[in-house]
Amino acid sequence: MSYHHEPTTSGPHSPSHRTSDISTHNNIADCIERFLREDSHHIWGFVIYRCTYDSDADWQEFMKYYRAQLEKSLKSYNGLDLLDGLRITVFDDKETFDDAFTMDVREHFKEWTKTAPEEEQGGRGEREGVIGESGSQRYRYCVQVDEEALESVINLPAFTTATDGAREGHVNLIWRDWETGPIVVRGDDGEVIRTVEREEEEDEDEIEGCKLHDVGWMMVGMRHVGLGVYYYLRDLNAWYIEYRRPPQVTMAWMFFLAQFWAVRSLHRADHVSMY
Repeated sequence: MSYHHEPTTSGPHSPSHRTSDISTHNNIADCIERFLREDSHHIWGFVIYRCTYDSDADWQEFMKYYRAQLEKSLKSYNGLDLLDGLRITVFDDKETFDDAFTMDVREHFKEWTKTAPEEEQGGRGEREGVIGESGSQRYRYCVQVDEEALESVINLPAFTTATDGAREGHVNLIWRDWETGPIVVRGDDGEVIRTVEREEEEDEDEIEGCKLHDVGWMMVGMRHVGLGVYYYLRDLNAWYIEYRRPPQVTMAWMFFLAQFWAVRSLHRADHVSMY
């Protein structure tokens, strides 16, 4: 299991140009900025699918809360300048997406990502090999908001900021490249380390007709999905590390684990640069 980071000559305490009290490798805004530079991109952020249409007012409140939490996270890293490149693309079509299954959202997302990187990034290319074509988080994962997810956020008392993931509401995170075939584990260079056959679990309840443990989507705590989870999913194997089968919610501590991975990758990079 690995977090990919380009080798660097900076030390473990390299200062951030945004924050003086934490290093650049522990500043998530700095990390997002580096990812954009690595991919030659200028646009970032998850695509959102609206899959519930009972209340336009609730939807507007949800989007307001989503953006507010994202801005709050960026501000904590003095990273509000990244709002210039943030694009919260919302697919909002009642006829197409009302009560849509995750498999339907995934298929639409797959089609969109075939052309979106080139169209959005103004002809800017992506690194080939380690992350691969259309490999930024924006084009590998999307967010679905169905009625359950919307209510989990809207019904919070005054949109509580409690750290308990069960009390912060959730959204559904869908992995574009999920398949029913073997799990492929990759190393830092993108090479396949091993494959693991998937098996249906007799004691698992069916979810959209699937009894596999990994159903290709998970419920993620709302508070840090816009920034912390986006950052963490740069790791090619992060899905396997953090996956929880619905209805279990992957809580916001996913974000704080990202700090560990940042430090780990930094030390590994420093080690490589010495030889």
